[in-house]
Amino acid sequence: MKLKKSVAISENGFVFNASRGDSFSTNPSGTQILDWLRLGKTDGEMKALLLAQYEIDEATCE
Repeated sequence: MKLKKSVAISENGFVFNASRGDSFSTNPSGTQILDWLRLGKTDGEMKALLLAQYEIDEATCE
């Protein structure tokens, strides 16, 4: 999955989609996932990173 170029993300989790005018806030985990999407990480890479960073099982991660 790729993040559209029209989506801006602040360091504190504010997300703005300029093409639609939508905005919302996310928690630190959501901000990290959006950053990984921007970097082009695959679903598998992000899953591995989340499993290594948090004490969760694979089902919860999915």
